[in-house]
Order: sequence, then C-alpha cells, then structure tokens
Amino acid sequence: YTCKDCKKTKTETINALAHDYSNNWTIDKAATCQEEGSKSHHCTRCDDKKDVSVIPKLNHNWDSGVETTKATCTQSGVKTYTCKNCATTKTETIKALGHDYSNDWTIDKAATCTQEGSKSHHCTRCDDKKDVTTIPKTDHHFDSGVITTQATCTKDGVKIYTCKDCKKTKTETINALA
Repeated sequence: YTCKDCKKTKTETINALAHDYSNNWTIDKAATCQEEGSKSHHCTRCDDKKDVSVIPKLNHNWDSGVETTKATCTQSGVKTYTCKNCATTKTETIKALGHDYSNDWTIDKAATCTQEGSKSHHCTRCDDKKDVTTIPKTDHHFDSGVITTQATCTKDGVKIYTCKDCKKTKTETINALA
C-alpha cells in the first residue's frame, strides 16, 4: 500500500491461490500409429499440469492394398498395403496360381507323311503344356497320277503318282491291252 500524503509504503502478503485444475482432459501430444501420445488436466490460471497420462499408439489405418508383383502359375506374387496415416507399408504373399490347362487339344506340330506330329493341353495363362501326345504320320496324298508309258497290246504301261505334300512318287503298272 502507498500513503497518498507521505508516500510511505506498507507490504502485506497475499496467500497463493492454489491451482485450479480443469476437469476436462487436454491432449498434450496426439497419439499416432508410431508414437504414444499424452493427456493431462491443466490449471486454468497457469501452465501447470496434473494426472499426466499416456495415450496408447493408434492402430495403422491400412488401405486396400496394391498388387506390386503379380502371381504367376509357378511364382508367388506380392500385395503391398500402406497406412493412410503414416505411410508405413506391409506386404502379403499372393499364392502362385497354379496351371489352368485347357480341356481342348492344341496341335503343337502337325503330322505329315514324313514326320510324326504332337498335340497337348496348354495352360491358359502361360506356355506350359501337359499330356504331350504323338500324332502318327499321315498317309501320302497322291495325285490322280500321270501315265508316263501307254500300255500297248503286248506291253504294260506305267502310271506315276506324286504325293502332293512330300513329292514322293509311286509307280503303278498298267496291264497290256491284249
């Protein structure tokens, strides 16, 4: 206090008010997927805190994932998930698909009159084959023939046939006319 006339002062002690803590929690640090957070009750008059408590880490918020490596018939693939909050990733194995063979035969090599062929069931996703089977050689496809020597009354004639595919020939005797 200060005297208005003589300006003499007098001091008196005022008791401390004590803290007045709020009943509501204040988030001091928000929890994330990677770090714990904290909360406390704050004094309404100063920066003091009480009841400081840990807020547990949050669970990751995974997206629906992206197929980063496609699975094949024989190789596993990979699906990658990303947390929408912190960008952390995790992966999951995609099981190999296995072969999916067609029920229809595929001619791998056509048979000819000179060579055997082959057929098999092919996988619908890759080049794998199963049930590879030999196709026997075909018969020659002879033309209608050409008479190279006419038959006479006393001598046999000759007719030559040629395979349309391999050009092999066969000869046929034409009996004498008598």
